[in-house]
Amino acid sequence: MHATATTLLVVLALGGPPSEADRASTPTLRGAPTIAPARHQPEAQAREPRQTPTALRNKQAVTQGSERRAVVDHCLVSLIDDVNVSAQEAGVLLTVPVSDGQSVRIGELLAQTDDRRAQVARETAEIELRAAQEKADDDIEVRYAEAAHDVARQEFENALEINRNAPKTVPKSEVRRRELAMKRARLQIDRSKLDLRVAKMSAEVHLANVKAAEQAVARRKILSPVNGQVVSVLIRPGEWVDPGDAVVRLVRLDRLRVEGFLDASRFDPAVVDQRPVSVSVESDAGRTEQFVGQVVYVSPLIQSGDKYRVRAEVENRTEQRHWRLKPGKTARMTIQLASPPATTARSADRGPLVGLPPFSPGDQATIRSPLIQPRSVGNTTR
Repeated sequence: MHATATTLLVVLALGGPPSEADRASTPTLRGAPTIAPARHQPEAQAREPRQTPTALRNKQAVTQGSERRAVVDHCLVSLIDDVNVSAQEAGVLLTVPVSDGQSVRIGELLAQTDDRRAQVARETAEIELRAAQEKADDDIEVRYAEAAHDVARQEFENALEINRNAPKTVPKSEVRRRELAMKRARLQIDRSKLDLRVAKMSAEVHLANVKAAEQAVARRKILSPVNGQVVSVLIRPGEWVDPGDAVVRLVRLDRLRVEGFLDASRFDPAVVDQRPVSVSVESDAGRTEQFVGQVVYVSPLIQSGDKYRVRAEVENRTEQRHWRLKPGKTARMTIQLASPPATTARSADRGPLVGLPPFSPGDQATIRSPLIQPRSVGNTTR
């Protein structure tokens, strides 16, 4: 009977609950607990993985944004570049060739301070540079030293030759004097070459002085740093300016910034970043105008209301010499969403064992009870 009960347990573990015929033909152990039939569940339901919060959020974003776009209302249109162009050098403002409302390009002259002294300093530096370059190119001293060395060497060799033919004709003191003159001439060559190198370095110093003088002249010219429009001239010609004093205010209008907030629970930042946008604004005439651009920044910070900031830049256009999109307007921004990132949800369940039918946690408790091994006392089973 013990073997029969063990067989029954194996059949239950491998093949599911016994049929009615099996129950009728299988003896029952006295005192053994009854085995409740396992409650089968559909395989898909038993193997369904648990969804992580990220997976649920992405799924919700795709479902609610099935048209692959996100609409952000109450967006603010603002400036990208709003610059107060300042003076770099102190002096009297000589001229301001621009006026309010004028469009300017990068590098265009906005104003100029008195630069006459700087111009004189530049001319002086240029003259000194030319003189230094002339001296650096002059190698006369080197050529003279080489010629003098040749003469001194020849005189020394002649004295040696005379003494070989007629010993003691030239005194030893004279020979030593000529040898010293030859060595001195050779050292003079090295000295001349050194002076030439120093002259070339001096020319480089004067070249740097010329560049500094040119920069001093350039700093007295106030140039436009951006393509924009003059909205205000703050200082007039004849007034004194110090370094850092704002002279002209410029704004850039050909490209503007649009900012709004997206619901973090609906839209993952990965499907928003660097995506194309369409911005609609109601004009003063009552018509709706469209502008296109791109998302350039998605804030990593979640603010109150579970929202995060999205910033886009859009191209502006003119009509009858006036810009259509103006800073300070309220707009609606439509973002063309990307495909949501693939998220692999990891289930806490290991799934059913191979070869065994799926079972619920309740079935586990029911099956565990018959697995209690009966104790044997001798050959008697209790």
